[in-house]
Amino acid sequence: MRKISTYFLTLLLFAACNKTDDKHNDGQIKKSKAKAITSFKFTANDNDTLTEDIKAVIDEEEKMITAEAPSGTDVKALKPSMTLSEGAKVSPRNKEAKDFSQAVVYAVTAEDGTEVEYTVTVTIRKSNAKEITSFVFLAADNEAISEDVKAEIDEEQKTVTAEMPFGTNVTALKPNIELATGATVSPDNGSVKDFSGAVEYTVAAEDSSTTIYTVSVNVALSDRQVLVELYKANPDNTLDWDLEYEDISSWEGVTVENDRVIELLLNGKELDGANLNVLPASLGYLQNLEVLNVEGNSLVSIPKEIGDITNLKSLDVSSNSLTAIPTEIGNLINLTTMYFTDNRLTAIPKEIGNLKNLEQLYLSKNSLTSIPSEIGNLSKMLELILSENELSAIPDEIGNLINMSTLWLNDNSLTTLPASIANNTNLGWLQIQNNQITIIPKSICAMDIASFTKDATAECEQ
Repeated sequence: MRKISTYFLTLLLFAACNKTDDKHNDGQIKKSKAKAITSFKFTANDNDTLTEDIKAVIDEEEKMITAEAPSGTDVKALKPSMTLSEGAKVSPRNKEAKDFSQAVVYAVTAEDGTEVEYTVTVTIRKSNAKEITSFVFLAADNEAISEDVKAEIDEEQKTVTAEMPFGTNVTALKPNIELATGATVSPDNGSVKDFSGAVEYTVAAEDSSTTIYTVSVNVALSDRQVLVELYKANPDNTLDWDLEYEDISSWEGVTVENDRVIELLLNGKELDGANLNVLPASLGYLQNLEVLNVEGNSLVSIPKEIGDITNLKSLDVSSNSLTAIPTEIGNLINLTTMYFTDNRLTAIPKEIGNLKNLEQLYLSKNSLTSIPSEIGNLSKMLELILSENELSAIPDEIGNLINMSTLWLNDNSLTTLPASIANNTNLGWLQIQNNQITIIPKSICAMDIASFTKDATAECEQ
């Protein structure tokens, strides 16, 4: 029993000694000397310039903290989030905005008053952006041109293409080039180069990665050259053109004004079948062309460059074998008449809604299954011919065509008509026969339409 008592007395004395070790000789609790920054980061929640958190790397031995911010980050007012050793304090304070465009020193003070300094450095990651964002030949920098020429950039193919007016000397042109932030280019921006052949430009990003763009400058063909190309692209044509004769105004179907072609009547009827199979892309160089008629040929497509002929007022491509209309058709804002009758079209591009001056649109005898709602933008429309297609519905927006006098919807697969047609109070000719319409909206029946053709089985809504 005496041995057990002695054992417990020894344990009590040992515990008392340990308590004494945690105190100074004067009986006060010993303060911690721990003074480390244990984590350091910039959070997106605390910093509007960030889209994601940035975690810094701490080198405890060297007392260095480093962080890398994404390219383009403004680091002049960042708020860091820090954790410290228990009981330690830091200056500048946690989450205090500081300018990290240069090193920032943080002093960490332990409970016992001892201090250590950490140097925080934030670097900005070098950008890998190496795009040409703009490539322009300014008239102010180039005597060879009278107006600025903006090149088209194909980022996927890394090509830059510019179209110069007919006769332009391209052997000494100076481009104005804009690049991604921080990128450089060789040859230098503003260097005079010979563009009679393709020129390569190497763009280097901040991170030294590079990419090569191939720049091509094309000179527009003369109107005569375009017609010769059209002739040669169709070796079986029946055009009565003497290519040896310089005066193209004498060529059949060609009308010239002020040395520019303004009309091309290459339709089968007037030329006894021109037998055209192809319209070359160079057709887009006929900038003064106002009338193009290629009805009754064997065309299967129209080049997208048709959209470059912005002075075009009348386009007739009826009785060919077209399966599609290029979206660039929407660039022809001066068109008043457009005929695509008797082709193989299955759809109409929504860009047709850009043709605000269009008055006549003929789309009969195709395989159209729908009409884009943008048709409602054609406020000057007078005649809309959609007969003999496969339409199952007509968009409500057709009611916006308040000037329309003629609407043919016959010989389709319609089961209903939009009541909005009644908004077209100028309508004098409406055809809806040979559909599957059984009920006609009351508002349409109430219209005073001079010529209204419908099936006998179609009745007015009661």
